Amino acid sequence: MPSLPAATITEMTDRGHGDRLVYDTERERFGAGRFGMILFLGSVAILFIATILAVLAIRLDDNAWPLELPPMPIAVWVSTGLLLISSLTLQWGVAASRHDSVGTVRITMLLTLALGIGFLISQTIGWFDWNAAIQAMIDRDEAAGLAATGFHVLTGIHALHVLGGLIPLTVITFVVLLGAWEAGRSRGIHYMAMYWHFLGIIWLALLVTLLLVL
Repeated sequence: MPSLPAATITEMTDRGHGDRLVYDTERERFGAGRFGMILFLGSVAILFIATILAVLAIRLDDNAWPLELPPMPIAVWVSTGLLLISSLTLQWGVAASRHDSVGTVRITMLLTLALGIGFLISQTIGWFDWNAAIQAMIDRDEAAGLAATGFHVLTGIHALHVLGGLIPLTVITFVVLLGAWEAGRSRGIHYMAMYWHFLGIIWLALLVTLLLVL
């Protein structure tokens, strides 16, 4: 079967029923995509809020939650710094994309990707450090396993969402580095920034929760 020309495919994806264009302008396309991203982030926020409330509910049971738990690993604080810096670099990339500064976009996207990977590596180190510290307590008191589970659930769900975000971030970064990115098309970078900033805010909420319960 012969393939359709690229121009025809683009025209079809921009049209609705009949000859009516779904979105007449780039601004309308951006607005629709942004609204969809807000709905998606809202659903993810509900998942994190429910998880935090569940951990806090267990923590309120003083008879079940162990006392004098190991302190937060240094790696967790390092990962927090990396994630916050990556939000700044990505926002810098958004601003650069609006001004068609291709060179700056390449640098900022590459930096954000490297910082995101560094966040996951640092989180993994934090996992091993805290597991080693609490394992002795679990051997003496099985209730300490509740704290370990809470730590793993809160950080693990967030790490999975960061990992999921690294996939489109990697794609966008390579598109920019390979020179396939078109100036003036900042929608993808902007949506990515919305998701990434959201993860940063969620991580701060999780960090506060961990400080309260551990």
